[in-house]
Amino acid sequence: MYVCTNIHRKICLECKMASTRNKNTPGNYELEQNNMATMREYELYQGHTFHEQTCFPGNGLLPCKFPLQLFHNNCDIESELLGINSTNLVKPKTTTLLPPEPKPLPFGSIIDKATVILPSPLVISKTQRYGM
Repeated sequence: MYVCTNIHRKICLECKMASTRNKNTPGNYELEQNNMATMREYELYQGHTFHEQTCFPGNGLLPCKFPLQLFHNNCDIESELLGINSTNLVKPKTTTLLPPEPKPLPFGSIIDKATVILPSPLVISKTQRYGM
């Protein structure tokens, strides 16, 4: 159905029709809600972000980016670093969290470190090297 309207001295034709797409059906709405719930569960799953055996890289491992498992109170430390709640005059903060106390994490190694063999009386002669 076409309706003729006069807006700002221009003649426009507007087409008014019912929606013919599947976007407005109850089944499609339920599918969209199910997809959003699945994505929300995936994003909130703790195993997605945090590993159970977090450790510092040792022999054979490359340096890595640590998640928020290095400290006990990550949110408070980040709020203090960003200056959130720093101008609170009702309940001013009296203590500081900086520098934070890190969690004691173990070192993870995948290869054994080679032993260093030194001569029993280690003597470094100063006449053999120039400039020393």
